[in-house]
Amino acid sequence: QHLHISPRIPCGYAMPVLKPSACQGCPLYTSGKTMEPDVYREGAPVMVMGAHPDAQLEGFLRIAGLTSEDCSFSLPLRCKTHHGSPPLTQVLTRDALAHCTRAHLRVPSGVRLWVALGDYGAQILTGSGVGDWRGYLRPTTGRALPESLRLDGVIDEPWVPRPQDPQVLVSVHPSDLHKQPSLTMAARADWAKVARILAHKWPRRPPRFLDGPIR
Repeated sequence: QHLHISPRIPCGYAMPVLKPSACQGCPLYTSGKTMEPDVYREGAPVMVMGAHPDAQLEGFLRIAGLTSEDCSFSLPLRCKTHHGSPPLTQVLTRDALAHCTRAHLRVPSGVRLWVALGDYGAQILTGSGVGDWRGYLRPTTGRALPESLRLDGVIDEPWVPRPQDPQVLVSVHPSDLHKQPSLTMAARADWAKVARILAHKWPRRPPRFLDGPIR
């Protein structure tokens, strides 16, 4: 299940809904009857993977020149589990993320940029955690993504997307800043890139250099 919101209605926290049958088979499936659905806004240029909007995330959206009404929001795991937040190194965690993505993720029209928040969001969209990619633009190579969204094949590095390519800005999850406040300025710098990305002003393709001697 997912929630579509009219452009005239403020986009915010989605009330829990009953779990559909698609949740069965998830390795983190519990007896809880509800889940938090994604919040989709047709025509919104940005899709945030990793959180629903709250006061802290709204602050980062303002840095990007956006409000929650300009974005759609998706959660990596849409139900509360008794397992807390198991580490990404566990196969069980990665399997649960893949199951939840295949069961529930939909791509609303108009999305031009995905913002992956934290390891869970980055795993779904890029196939790996944040790692050294914080602040970089990455292709949508997560294996559980819909085929229409996933970029397959050899990816040249440094990767510079074509205008039609789905692209992911990788950043830290706002909740992690309580434990690592030193990353706050880096997170702000990440969100400051959003307007430039949407305007196709960043990143720029690096110059090509001649390998042979100059004659």
